[in-house]
Amino acid sequence: MNSNLLLFAFLGLAACSSSSSGSADAGAADSASSDAGGDGANGDGGETCPTFTNGAPQITDQTVTDTMPVATGGTIVDGTYLATDSKLYPGGVGAVVRTSRDALSITGSTMQLHQTDAVSDVTATATLTIVGTAITVTFTCPASLVGTATNDTYTATPTTLTLFDTTKKRVTTYTKL
Repeated sequence: MNSNLLLFAFLGLAACSSSSSGSADAGAADSASSDAGGDGANGDGGETCPTFTNGAPQITDQTVTDTMPVATGGTIVDGTYLATDSKLYPGGVGAVVRTSRDALSITGSTMQLHQTDAVSDVTATATLTIVGTAITVTFTCPASLVGTATNDTYTATPTTLTLFDTTKKRVTTYTKL
């Protein structure tokens, strides 16, 4: 994945991967990046990285000149979400245009992500903590990301989840299957 990424992150850390190295850039999905020798093994505490199929369409960030919208929070409905839109707004720090396929599976406070691009195929598991419109994603798998947390904002409807990376000024919309 892109070497300058970020959702949630974003931090250029290693994640479970079956391909070459890189990092993700989609928000929470962004914190995860791949390691060249990823084995899909368990993270600390026996947490297993997800193995769900990434059925998301390939999307490319759109660079826009509008003002970034404000997150409104809401109730995140359990289910599988596929990234269907991603926009970069002016003033972002470290953001680069990327093309990827991003899928999230959310059950309660657990999120699994599967992010694929031309360079890598990344999977990770995280715990979600929500306060108002703020969403903290704390990774529990792979071992290289355990304890790493990202902080962003979100808007949820019964059929979409939109993640706002306020540092990179990236807004990614996921549509529920």
